[in-house]
Amino acid sequence: MPVIDLPSAAKLVNLLGALILLTVFFMLSARQVYAAINAYAVQSVLLAAVAAVVGYATGLTDLYLVALITLTSKAVLITLFLRYVARRVESWRELALYINIPVSLLAGAILTIVAYFVTHSIPVQGGLDTKPSLSIAVAAMLIGLFLMISRAEVILQIVGLVTLENGLFLGALAVSYGTPLIVEFGIFFDILVGVIVMGILVMRIREGMATTSTSELRRLRG
Repeated sequence: MPVIDLPSAAKLVNLLGALILLTVFFMLSARQVYAAINAYAVQSVLLAAVAAVVGYATGLTDLYLVALITLTSKAVLITLFLRYVARRVESWRELALYINIPVSLLAGAILTIVAYFVTHSIPVQGGLDTKPSLSIAVAAMLIGLFLMISRAEVILQIVGLVTLENGLFLGALAVSYGTPLIVEFGIFFDILVGVIVMGILVMRIREGMATTSTSELRRLRG
């Protein structure tokens, strides 16, 4: 029998969700590539904590394994690989912004409000009142997509993609306490392989074009 009651667990989950949203906004304000990657690592740790809390409160022991996999694959492996790629391509700073930081933060706030109204009528399963976390999950997905289209540095676009996936995972935890374990394994494997393939591609682009900024690569089109 869990020591923590369901209302307290829901508050803790929603608090962790709010911290996840802060890491997403930190990504919007980050100019240094390493800062955005570190924010993703913190975000993944918080997401693993959400899975563990939900698992503890509901008695779903599979979520402990999901939390461990999240820590291992996202907070450690993907983070280290992205830092390695950034070092290899000498991508120290995000200089080219399609949309500047103040406007990006404003857009993030608008997307968060939109996410709140979009999820207002969506029910959540079970005794945990995780509706705020569902809104945060949709906001993270929308802002992750916004990062992909508003940043010129390819690595930050990858960070936007994995942030979008973290939002999907948080949404699954908030609505239905996650997906079946075999599905979770498949998703983690796909994300890890996808990031590795994209990272290798970024390094190849750097070797061939001497840049990883999409604003510069567009100028090379004949």
